[in-house]
Amino acid sequence: VANLAHFNAPALYRGLAHASPSRFVTMSGLGFGITTVITLLVISVGYGTFGEACHDLVLSNYHPTSDRLATLARAATITSVAGSFPLVFFALREASLALLRRAGCRSTKAAWYALTAMLPTAALLLALLVPSLGTAVGLLGSVL
Repeated sequence: VANLAHFNAPALYRGLAHASPSRFVTMSGLGFGITTVITLLVISVGYGTFGEACHDLVLSNYHPTSDRLATLARAATITSVAGSFPLVFFALREASLALLRRAGCRSTKAAWYALTAMLPTAALLLALLVPSLGTAVGLLGSVL
């Protein structure tokens, strides 16, 4: 989730104080670098603890209710995913509108509202139907 901002780069550049290409590269590198180090640390600890028996979602290895730190980590994960959804959704909706325009459709308020309602619904249905996080990540990796 931490490295999902790349598709919003133009909007992030416009919002950067004292924006310049070199400042954007510096700030982007710093942000991606810090989140990459944190991600690698968490992955290493999870794999070091469980090895080959590690589940797709490392928190699934811990007891669902009696492990307080794992419960806190689950709450943090939910918060992170919920907080990143607007970033991902904004880019998805904008790309969908651009695709409609390329197909010759007019980009209207009605299309904007329809996509705003339909895309999260489709995402929810997919989340309910896909049985494994590994399947979802594999599918995403093959499409992107």
